[in-house]
Amino acid sequence: MAALTAHAEIYLTGDQAVAILFPGVEMKSGTVESPVDARKLKCWVDTLGNTVYVDQVIGKHELISFAVGIDKAGVIKGIEILEYREAYGGQIKNRQWRSQFVGKTSASPIKIDRDISNISGATLSSTHVTEAVRRIVTMHEQLVRPHAR
Repeated sequence: MAALTAHAEIYLTGDQAVAILFPGVEMKSGTVESPVDARKLKCWVDTLGNTVYVDQVIGKHELISFAVGIDKAGVIKGIEILEYREAYGGQIKNRQWRSQFVGKTSASPIKIDRDISNISGATLSSTHVTEAVRRIVTMHEQLVRPHAR
């Protein structure tokens, strides 16, 4: 059996994802420490509170880098895949799958087979990205409205 070799496919930079998620909006970059798990994430924010976070999760064996745009009301504007390193499961890059996250908030389930469809052949990638998006929207809610919970 031949060994599979994974390689990173870079689709977007963080700045390019910001331009796609919030076109024409000037955002400042920085980092934020997550109150959910104390990790530091790269982020961009504008004066209104629209925010883009960049994070990474393990797919099956390799890291997947992605961006999540959340508007000032706490609603997910979209997700973009920045880098995908797995040999299989790249279907998470498809716009149709990513569009399932649009409109979700911290009150949404954001769970595979509940309000986000699983992808056959990309089960771990789709599950791990979905869990990470859920974590980010929860983190965002805690950062923006720390006393609302």
